[in-house]
Amino acid sequence: MILSQRDVDILKLLCWCQFIQPRDLRGLATEAERKNLMGLGLVRRHEKSGALLLTSKGQLLLEHLLDGAVPQITRAYHSPLIERRIRVSRLVVAAYHGGVDPFSKIPRWERNGY
Repeated sequence: MILSQRDVDILKLLCWCQFIQPRDLRGLATEAERKNLMGLGLVRRHEKSGALLLTSKGQLLLEHLLDGAVPQITRAYHSPLIERRIRVSRLVVAAYHGGVDPFSKIPRWERNGY
């Protein structure tokens, strides 16, 4: 299996945000790329909200790719929580499009030695 950096970033975004509406990934991934990740069993759609989420197979792959450096978050399926996570994911994806690295644990100025 060969994944592009965008594919890995989509998996990372789904891991960090948990629920992302497909329309919010426009400009980051084509529908074909999303379907490819779904076909590989790494991503699936949440039945009620229609949002994309990472599967356990996707989580395992991401843990392998990132040497275990992924958040271990308990997933909850209560409607208000899903809605809140979808709203937050819109902000995170917008920041990603703007060049902000949402996966960093260290502020950029510390990484650059400021």
